[in-house]
Amino acid sequence: MKTMKLLVAGLLLAGTGLTAQAAQYCEVADPSTTPLNVRNVPNQSKSSVVLGTLENGTEVRVRKHSKDKKWVYVSWSKGDQPLNKWSSDKHNKGRYHEGWVYRKYLAGCYNQ
Repeated sequence: MKTMKLLVAGLLLAGTGLTAQAAQYCEVADPSTTPLNVRNVPNQSKSSVVLGTLENGTEVRVRKHSKDKKWVYVSWSKGDQPLNKWSSDKHNKGRYHEGWVYRKYLAGCYNQ
């Protein structure tokens, strides 16, 4: 049954011209002595709020990129590395955390 569902999903994608994209995972690798800031928007302007931080070695999933490709919106399992100060869990119901990080401080990226 599972094989049939995958086959049908593949045919539906083929018919639309869309392709399934592999998820990209990266590891936090901030060269500074402080943890990597996680922000609510992809910049360091006055409107940017630091939601919390991530320690080096934390695996994150890349969800999207900023227009200039310098920032990435990431998520990670709450059990892996919770934010130091999380402002609101209402959107993801406590399953994972998410926010914007500077792309330069991620390394070891791979697709799955």
